[in-house]
Amino acid sequence: LEVTITATSDGDYGCGTRSRTSVNTFTVTPTVSKAMIQGLTSYVVGEGSPITLTCSSTSGGDRYIWKKDSTEIPGEDSSTLEADNDVGSSAGVYTCIAQVTQFSSPESEAHVISASVNQPQITISTSGRNFVIKGSSFTLTCASSATSSYIWMVE
Repeated sequence: LEVTITATSDGDYGCGTRSRTSVNTFTVTPTVSKAMIQGLTSYVVGEGSPITLTCSSTSGGDRYIWKKDSTEIPGEDSSTLEADNDVGSSAGVYTCIAQVTQFSSPESEAHVISASVNQPQITISTSGRNFVIKGSSFTLTCASSATSSYIWMVE
């Protein structure tokens, strides 16, 4: 007698004959291999494509559980997680769990993503002169590589 065991075939199995009263039993407990995360480990806020992380397990997965900073991310149950890079809030510690039917993999190793912000280049220029005579008019121009709104300050 042969029995094919699948991931949903957990339980106690026994085999015997009508003439023998003893039965040898064994327990089947399917396991799912530990999940792993692949993807960026750092990004610059507002630059490049959205952040994409991929969770995988050699056992596969029907559903995935994503966590950020130890809190489950609601609604994220596919093997791919996409996060926005426009804000620094996507930085954090991510983990995932792969599920095959009712069985779960051990939680993945932590995948740390850090965010950095490029400091904008700011230039101020005058209308052709490096000096201004008190009481005369002049024009200042401010340019920045990162923003279109400015705040002028006078010391």
